[in-house]
Amino acid sequence: MPAHQNGQCGNFFTRQNDLHLFSIFNSGRLFMKFSTMPRLVLIFIMVIIVPMLVFTLVNMKISKTQMERDLQISSAQALNTAKNILNEHAKRMENIAELLAGMSEIKEKMGSDDAQLLIRSELDARHGMYPTELIELFDKNRQILARAYDEKEDALFSFFTDPEDAVIGDALDMEKHTGYFVYPSGFVLKASCPVIETKTTPPLGAIVVTHPFTPKTLQAIKKRVRAEVTLQWNFNNSFITTIQDEKGVPLARLWENAPSSFEMMEGQFLQHQESIADAPYAIAYTPLRNRDEQIVGILSAAVRSDVIHHLKEDMSLTILISFLSVFALAIIVGGMTARSFIRPVRQMT
Repeated sequence: MPAHQNGQCGNFFTRQNDLHLFSIFNSGRLFMKFSTMPRLVLIFIMVIIVPMLVFTLVNMKISKTQMERDLQISSAQALNTAKNILNEHAKRMENIAELLAGMSEIKEKMGSDDAQLLIRSELDARHGMYPTELIELFDKNRQILARAYDEKEDALFSFFTDPEDAVIGDALDMEKHTGYFVYPSGFVLKASCPVIETKTTPPLGAIVVTHPFTPKTLQAIKKRVRAEVTLQWNFNNSFITTIQDEKGVPLARLWENAPSSFEMMEGQFLQHQESIADAPYAIAYTPLRNRDEQIVGILSAAVRSDVIHHLKEDMSLTILISFLSVFALAIIVGGMTARSFIRPVRQMT
């Protein structure tokens, strides 16, 4: 082959290689140009969205923790108020027993032939001042002389004091006794006081004031503490409560994590979250002790904690909305910024 033909062939292949390399270079720049924008947009998305999500989650976690703490404080305060109400009531019953035991009208009539009738009229005349109490007078032989109570309250019949009850014996031994008692009929608060003429003579008898705990009692406490109130004893499903199910019917059984023994209450105080009748509550418990410091019952106050559950639902919705909003914003801002970076590359091409 002539030399000039060999040179032409060499130049042809060289030009072909140059064109191929140039096309590869342009393709690379074109690839870089089109791949830079998505990468920059992705960077802006990460820079904006991640801190925003972290900030939102942290704030919501703090809010949830604070709400839980506030609800625990509310249930503890409600329980403390309920306990104070019971203490005030016990003191009031002591005063009633002492007042009636010290009345000369009652002392004078205890030895009369018509003692029962006369004393009953005296107690009835004063029962209007203490409509929720069962008031009983026993003589020195433990025989009932008179009772005063609201006869419309049929449940009171089951709370009549037995003549052999220790509370009467304490009064006849010149001791005043106020405390909680558990009977087959239920849970009661009793106050007794001896009826005496002088400190040197044997007692004439004993006054016993009884307040049985009924749903009506707890409803009155609920209105004052603004929380659901429950009283339990014996752990054989013996309890009364103001909590109702979704149909407005009082609970037939205690909730799953309710204290199952008095030993659980030796620490004086217990608190936790609980779902009752498909409703969330923050519950606080405290023991009720008799005169011998033995735990005989447990009082609890429950505050609805719907706000926390609503917060959890709102948290997911807020995160989703925030993510979509910030994602759209990041794409717009990232795209605009990416163009400003890509423009010099385009000018070079």
